[in-house]
Amino acid sequence: MSWKTSKFATSLKSLLTDGAAVSSPDTLTSIRQAMLGSLADLPDTLELARLKAHLKYALDYQALWYMRSDVLHHLAKAHGEAEAWARITELSTLFKEVLPA
Repeated sequence: MSWKTSKFATSLKSLLTDGAAVSSPDTLTSIRQAMLGSLADLPDTLELARLKAHLKYALDYQALWYMRSDVLHHLAKAHGEAEAWARITELSTLFKEVLPA
């Protein structure tokens, strides 16, 4: 599966959405950095490096939203489920203004 999205797919997606996910690139970058920051204290593994690359090159808010489960998985392995859920809950609040309810 390719992580690149064609201009056609991006244009089609923008026509089909209600525009709620349209926000400044700074917001996308801040959410991306928060997600990467939540993983900063984890030991490096190949699987974690792949997740970080996917986070780094995600094209939109929705892609980052759906990667929360992968982030949760890695956090739970390293810190336990309670700490992982606490971090994910904090990250999830960042999406309130950019994704539809």
